[in-house]
Amino acid sequence: MVSDPTPAGSTSSRTAAFAAFEEFSLTYDTACTPSLTRLSLDLYGDQLTLVTGPSGSGKSTLARVVAGFVPQLLRGEIEGSARVLGHDVESAPLHAISQSIGIVFDNPFDQLTAATRTVFDETAYALENEGLPRAEIVSRVREALDSVGLAEVAGNHPRRLSGGQSQRLAIACALAQRKPILVLDDPTSQLDPTGTAEVVSMVAKLREEHTTVVVVAQDLRHWLGIADRLVILDEGRLAADGSPAALLAEPGPLAAKVMIPRYVAIWAELRSRGIGSSDTAPLGTDQLVASLHASVRSGD
Repeated sequence: MVSDPTPAGSTSSRTAAFAAFEEFSLTYDTACTPSLTRLSLDLYGDQLTLVTGPSGSGKSTLARVVAGFVPQLLRGEIEGSARVLGHDVESAPLHAISQSIGIVFDNPFDQLTAATRTVFDETAYALENEGLPRAEIVSRVREALDSVGLAEVAGNHPRRLSGGQSQRLAIACALAQRKPILVLDDPTSQLDPTGTAEVVSMVAKLREEHTTVVVVAQDLRHWLGIADRLVILDEGRLAADGSPAALLAEPGPLAAKVMIPRYVAIWAELRSRGIGSSDTAPLGTDQLVASLHASVRSGD
C-alpha cells in the first residue's frame, strides 16, 4: 500500500529528497538475514516523516543509514544504492553526512560520552569540539536544556539522571548542535507521559522552524498529530507510505503489524456502524471528539 507521500499543503513537493534509497538491501556482517530488503524510498526536507513497523522491520537500520552510521561504523553487505545529501553512503566519510544530520538513539547510553561531570558540560561537549565561541555554546546549551526540561539539573552529574532524564539529555545534545535534519530513533521509549509530551511538543516546535525530522516509533499515538508522512516497514521492506490519516483509515492487513492508536480504533469501529462521516482517520483524541461532535450536529 503506497500512496502519495506529499500531504496537502506541504512544501515538500518543492523540496528535493535529502535521502534516496533505490532497491537498497543491507545485511549486517553479524547477521544472517537482511535488515533492509530492496527498499526504494525518498525522504524529503521540511517534513516530519514518521517511520513505524513491528520489531525487526528495519526501522532503526533505516535511521542509522540516514544518519551516516551504516556502513561506515556498522558494517554490512549492501546491494542497490542509497544516497544521503547527495553522497553515496558506501563511500562517503561519516562527517560528510553527520555534519548536517543529527541522531538520537533509543538507548541514550549509546551516545552520551561518560566523559563529563555535569549535564551542562555533556550538552556542550560536541559544541566545544567544534570550537564555537563560549558565549554561543552557553546560549545553545541553556536553550536546549530548557526545551527538554533539564535546566534545573544542569549542574548534576549525568550518571545521577533517571533513564528518562538521560533520554532527554541525549535529545538536548542533538538540539544544541542545531543541525537542519534530525533523526529520532524511538526517542520517548524511556519517558513517562509528561516527558513524552514535552519531547513531542519540542519536536513540533522544531517543525514550525522548518527543521526536517525523521521519527522512528512503534507507538504512533503521540506523533500522528504532527507527522506529515507515515512510512511503514515490514521485514525490511516498504509496506506502506503516505499521509497518516489516509493510511490509517484503510490499514488492511497492516493493522496486525502496526500499533493502531486507540482513538483510531474507536473511530474505525464507529465508522463500521455508520456513525460519523469522515473518511480520514483522526490523528489525535481531540480530532476524534471534534469529528463526533460534528456528526451529532449534522444528524449522522
